[in-house]
Amino acid sequence: LSLKGNNCNSIYGLSIYKNGRIFKVILLSGRNEFTFEDMPEDSLPTYYRAELHGITPAALIYPLLYGNKIAITNPIYINYH
Repeated sequence: LSLKGNNCNSIYGLSIYKNGRIFKVILLSGRNEFTFEDMPEDSLPTYYRAELHGITPAALIYPLLYGNKIAITNPIYINYH
């Protein structure tokens, strides 16, 4: 995962979800890239998703509608046949 833009050096919270449950939570402060590894079981379908949390300079209505969620990924599926 990598951040790009004017505020990429701000403080963000990154949540990685595995099969809908929190897998890792990382504080990104002054970093604009993060890599993680996992070894899911060979036969079990697994998916991962990431959410980025922080303060956005967007319009005031944005936090009222979405809270502090800045970005969310689509699921990344592993072992789905």
